[in-house]
Order: sequence, then structure tokens, then C-alpha cells
Amino acid sequence: MMVIRVVMKIKPASDSAFRSYFAEETRAVQALPGCQRYELFAAAEQPGAYLLYEEWASAEAFDAYRNGPTLKKSFEVLGPMLDGPPDSAYYSGARVGP
Repeated sequence: MMVIRVVMKIKPASDSAFRSYFAEETRAVQALPGCQRYELFAAAEQPGAYLLYEEWASAEAFDAYRNGPTLKKSFEVLGPMLDGPPDSAYYSGARVGP
């Protein structure tokens, strides 16, 4: 299993376009083989701050997404909307706890 956490800050003028595009992207990513969870959360007290949470069945499924056309398009569309580089963390292995 792979779990990915991405924290992003979006430029104020791009927030509406970001949310709109991300709704479309979420449907596309969730349909990919091995995607178990792909959700975007908005920070309650920080306008323009978002957390993307992903779960993939395997490293291979995540690598297929990471190297495929969906993520490439996402970088092209969302890249100019970002207010600084995203902060990402990758976790692999088994779930701990119940």
C-alpha cells in the first residue's frame, strides 16, 4: 500500500479555477486501477491552503499514475496556480492499528 500526502498553497486569484479543475481531476484519478482514496481537503483557517490525501493499493499502481498522462496534465494545469512548491510525503507498507 502507498499513502501520499501533499500540502499545497494556491494563489488567491486561482482558487476558484483550482477547485473546479480538481473536482474533474478527482473523478479521473479515482477511476484509475489501484486508487483506493483520492481526496482534497481545504484548510479551515488558511485560505488557499489544501491537503491532498491519496491511498494506492500498491507502489506499482501509484507509479503507473505518477508516470502516466493524468498526473502530467495535472502539473501542466495546476502548476501555474500554485503559490510555491507543494510539500509531499510518501509512505509505503502496511496499515498500523485497527
